[in-house]
Amino acid sequence: MRSVEEAISEVSRELQVRRRCYARWVLDGKLSNIDARDRLERLEAAETYLTAFGKQGEIRSSLTDEEISAQKKLDGAMHG
Repeated sequence: MRSVEEAISEVSRELQVRRRCYARWVLDGKLSNIDARDRLERLEAAETYLTAFGKQGEIRSSLTDEEISAQKKLDGAMHG
């Protein structure tokens, strides 16, 4: 499985490619401006979610065992 950083990098790269292609396709009438914007917004959202997920993982990896245990107890109390 690939890392979150690799996934973010690929989504960012794909966004750049699609921005160039979609602009051309809209001008050529192959894609509507509404569809282009919608697709780009979805991919931008994926990039945002992956970035947040990656940061959350960084925070969790910096927690001590004691902090992780306390968080698990709190999560269990809230969901149990």
